[in-house]
Amino acid sequence: MAQFELAFDVRVASIAPPSDRRIDITIERLRLSFEELSDSERAALVCKPWWVCVDTVLALRAMERGEEEVTGRYAHGVADIYDRLVEPGQPILEALIRVHNDIFTPGDRA
Repeated sequence: MAQFELAFDVRVASIAPPSDRRIDITIERLRLSFEELSDSERAALVCKPWWVCVDTVLALRAMERGEEEVTGRYAHGVADIYDRLVEPGQPILEALIRVHNDIFTPGDRA
């Protein structure tokens, strides 16, 4: 199980200060849902081919939050993309995958 804990370490997310950014609320909901899963369900989830997209967005947002804590102001990046792409109520995983695709898919972003 230890190898899967690297994909989404819920203990780190619990320490982070509260944020009013929509993406952070979504990430917290994901963390709570992830904690409710059994070890075998977690293992099955993080082995899905699309999980790397979710994990990448989580890592990028964590770095962005670190920058925000140091500078004392919002960083422009993942949270802004989330606000632009995701409608309230959209399924969590779908929302995070859409953000990943927008960041890493070349093409017109007009």
